[in-house]
Amino acid sequence: MKTKIKTRKNKISMLKLITSIALAMILCLGTAMPAIAAGNPIISTEPGSSVDAAITKKLVMPVGTTVPEATFTFNFSKVSYDFSTEPGELAKMPDLGDEDENDKSEPPARTNTLSVTYSDTSKGDWITENGTGFISVYLETGRIFENIEWTFPGVYEYEVTEQPDTYTATPDEEWMSYSGASYRLVAYVENDGDGGLYVKAISAIIEEKDESNQNSNVGDKVDPTPGDPGDNSHNAYSRVIFTNKYLVQNGGTDVTPENTTLAVGKTVVGGLGSPLDYFKFDITVTTPVAEAIPENYGQTTFKAYVVNDTTNPTGFIKVTSDANVTGDRDDEKTPLGFIEFTSGEVETVYLKHGQKIVFLDLPVGSRFEAQESPPGLYLPSYVLTLNGSSGSGQGGQLGAPLSTGSRYVNKGLDLAAFTNTFDTSITPTGISMNDLPYMIIIGLALAFFAAFVIIMYRKSAKRAAERENQQLQIPAQF
Repeated sequence: MKTKIKTRKNKISMLKLITSIALAMILCLGTAMPAIAAGNPIISTEPGSSVDAAITKKLVMPVGTTVPEATFTFNFSKVSYDFSTEPGELAKMPDLGDEDENDKSEPPARTNTLSVTYSDTSKGDWITENGTGFISVYLETGRIFENIEWTFPGVYEYEVTEQPDTYTATPDEEWMSYSGASYRLVAYVENDGDGGLYVKAISAIIEEKDESNQNSNVGDKVDPTPGDPGDNSHNAYSRVIFTNKYLVQNGGTDVTPENTTLAVGKTVVGGLGSPLDYFKFDITVTTPVAEAIPENYGQTTFKAYVVNDTTNPTGFIKVTSDANVTGDRDDEKTPLGFIEFTSGEVETVYLKHGQKIVFLDLPVGSRFEAQESPPGLYLPSYVLTLNGSSGSGQGGQLGAPLSTGSRYVNKGLDLAAFTNTFDTSITPTGISMNDLPYMIIIGLALAFFAAFVIIMYRKSAKRAAERENQQLQIPAQF
């Protein structure tokens, strides 16, 4: 009996042990799965040949934006050596980044910061998804571990972040965001067999995300190796990416040609064309997509001014009292010097020969479209000037609407110069189309009068004939 009880207890103890081992294995597998899913380190295929890493800056801006002369800086922080965070162990870790220009020692100390500088010649990759009209310009740092002197073999962990506010933006005109992403960069350093050390493997782990690496999660590993200098594709860059946004608001408050961002102008040609007639324009301006810009940047309503284009020093004279500007003949409803546009909504304005409607403060990357609806005797056309450079023209059909199509607002002047040519194939009558309704009324009145005269004449002639017939029928008196 005692033997059976003891055997049963042994079986229970063994069962508990097996269960405990199984649970431990499950926990270990559960912990290991994210690491397996996250990917493996990049390992050198040649003994003694180091692998290296770099950082990619992705600068997002609307189409038409000039790439700013901006410098971005990344910070390296020592995390652990051989998974120890003790100060004595961290002291074994070499500094990374740019060399200190003020240090005259050989080799000079490093700053634990690494910088890249943009110019208008930086490589770019166009983004057109969802019709956002934004571009991305990529720039990669130099190699992080190049010429680094390692003292001990082991596992070195550094945190990489971006330093904010490195670009001085012009107030009320420029806006620059900075990435909040964070990566843990790991270098596995080994002996090369000849008394030296080299980076056998590297790994980069996402700790905080921004818009970069959209298909990855926090804790995933990404490829930190530098891209091919001859490859312009953004996919060739290091996947340690920090994304910034840069936006430019066209400035200026005075209505002058120098401050004009966008203008739609009107010219009438042809001997029979009237410089006093107003022509209808439907104009739409749309700011860059809302999800791509910060809430505190830009605006959704804009002031546009109708001006007479002159040759005086200012170039423009604002139209403030002409009710025809908005197609409203009631002077009390005329805007006080400007017309307010709302992003994405069509606004109808009327322009005559020599007039323009001008915008001053549209954000670069906005879109505009202008459509004219000319009278039937005018042939419409336009010439576009985009970003200060004159482009191709477009002709329309007699009396038919003509549109510029959707265009981007640039930093330089954008001008849609419409011209209406009177159709000279029609024989001149000396009658203005503006007078035609009155002429019709007068013509009808004359027709009625003529008909009345004819009717009265015929009645009078009829009565005279009847009297004559009556006289002929009276017998002679003897």
